[in-house]
Amino acid sequence: MKKNQLTFVFFLFSSIGLYAQSLSAYLEAYQDALFYKDYHNAFHYATTALEFDEDRIDLLWNHGESARLYDAYVLSEASYLRVIEKDSKGEYLDAAFYLAEVQHKLGKYDEAIRNYELYLSEGDELDPYKTQKAQKEIKAIEWAKLMIDRQDPNVIIDHLETGINTAYSEFGAIKWGDKLNFSSLRFEEGESEFNPTNLISKILVEGESEVDNELNEFGVHTAHTAFNKEMSRMYYTICKYENSYDISCDIYYRSINQDETLGDPVRLPDHINSVGSTSTQPNIGYDAMLDKEVLYFVSDREGGKGKLDIWSSVIDEDEFGPCMNFSHVNTNENDITPFYHHPKKEFYFSSDGYQSLGGYDIYKVEFSSNTITNPENLGMPVNSSFNDVYFVLDQTGNEAHFSSNRFGSLYLEDSFEACCYDIYKADLTGTKLVFNGQTFVKTTGDSLLSATVSVIDVMTDDIVGVVTSLDNIDHLFELKSSREYTVIADKDGYTADTILLSTYDIVSTDTIIRKLYLEPKDIVFLELDVFDKQSLEPLNGATVSVECIGNVVDELKATRANSNNFRFELRRDCDYQIRISRPGYDSQTIRVNAYELANISEVYRKVYLNKTGYVPYEDLNNYLPVNVYYDNDDPDKR
Repeated sequence: MKKNQLTFVFFLFSSIGLYAQSLSAYLEAYQDALFYKDYHNAFHYATTALEFDEDRIDLLWNHGESARLYDAYVLSEASYLRVIEKDSKGEYLDAAFYLAEVQHKLGKYDEAIRNYELYLSEGDELDPYKTQKAQKEIKAIEWAKLMIDRQDPNVIIDHLETGINTAYSEFGAIKWGDKLNFSSLRFEEGESEFNPTNLISKILVEGESEVDNELNEFGVHTAHTAFNKEMSRMYYTICKYENSYDISCDIYYRSINQDETLGDPVRLPDHINSVGSTSTQPNIGYDAMLDKEVLYFVSDREGGKGKLDIWSSVIDEDEFGPCMNFSHVNTNENDITPFYHHPKKEFYFSSDGYQSLGGYDIYKVEFSSNTITNPENLGMPVNSSFNDVYFVLDQTGNEAHFSSNRFGSLYLEDSFEACCYDIYKADLTGTKLVFNGQTFVKTTGDSLLSATVSVIDVMTDDIVGVVTSLDNIDHLFELKSSREYTVIADKDGYTADTILLSTYDIVSTDTIIRKLYLEPKDIVFLELDVFDKQSLEPLNGATVSVECIGNVVDELKATRANSNNFRFELRRDCDYQIRISRPGYDSQTIRVNAYELANISEVYRKVYLNKTGYVPYEDLNNYLPVNVYYDNDDPDKR
């Protein structure tokens, strides 16, 4: 018999026996269990109470509430539906809200929207918090419906074998060497004022006996292993029950010796393990600016943005700096299970405060120089409509482990489809997609060189890359599958071309080619450099006059005292006469006609000026033959 069933039986015959199993006794036991957040027993008391009268609305409400809190979503949905059906007096307005919430987690998106809207239709009598959340979740569900058809076909999700997963919760999986470390809430140890037998979590190693694990202590939770980059220190938590549901934790670490044995436990200082709050789910990241490691952890301490927040502390040797709220990712709800991936400088976490598929979803931000990208939902199939937490990548970034209570997880009680978290593995190897954005002139179809192509991720607004090709039309990028990208081609003198590129359902390894067509603008840029013809050196101090023939009003003129470079804007419908002059040099005139400007964005010319009076060597032939007289008859006339 499983532990929670034992617990229920114990309460049934010791506590409830005094009431001769009357309905009132079950109702009182139900309220007591709710008070102590013992949702498992509350659900069983409510289930038994409902058997007395299956049409009584308050009993249906109790059953729906306790089933929701126990994560028995299917049964909760059924009871809430009956409450709404029977509530002719409007006494259970929240039933529609909670019904929508469980339907959201079950992936019944259309039904969830209808019931959120039903809840909102009640108007002024509603709770402001639930009203705001219902409005937010309707938008989230509309987004989630789109994501169903956009899940990445290259990501393979596997439920780990039952040697690791049990009917209880398994979580916090992370590789140590070639073995998986994880935490499991499957052990019965100790007693408390809340339960005669508590379920305790312990840290386990794949393929090894729990007895051999020196981390675990009798009667308390040990969980949440994390390692620093050098694998010289293991961080973990030791926790105790605050009631039948809530657990308060402190963070510890142990040194890892060369033979992989562990040193003595060291409790982190009081400003990390703050009295009156929990500090849990440690992970070690890195601050590139400070060149120091950073402890990330989760806490409900004062000063946060929401319920559970992610906090950080810079590690300087054995000193832990002040606790800083990681406000860039935190919401006014719960933000949990942080993980920093050193090779990719990516940070992962779970939250129920963002637009999600339902429940907790996994999100990612990237650290780049001094910036952090906006949180990005990992999408399906990593995320589901259920709770998805504890996401961890291996060193290659091609394999991930995470925990979820999605369909397919082992149930504590199969008949109720309730509880718990199992560990899943995600194969992220996928197919690398190569994209080539090729640039052409729209009016002629000719190849367009020296253009710039930019690619932007539609979901995150992050710039994937910017490529300028000076001598060809190709612009190559590596993209991810199951995404949408905005592709922009641009060049001076041309109108930019923008396309939307979707990589959903693309699994081919062939290069994706898209042609971008830029239309010439009415303006063409003339760039001109002036040189001394004899020395071929740049010639500063010249004056350039640009005249649209037949339209003196459009004449442009400039002098560059300290440069030999000139740049002008020309019209495509003009023939131009361009005069270049400089004191001490002969002037020169060149022509550029409208036909030359039709399909280009820039004109470049080099002009070489001769010094005044200088006769080029090649022009001497014009003076031959020549008679030469030598005045050399003095003193001898011969």
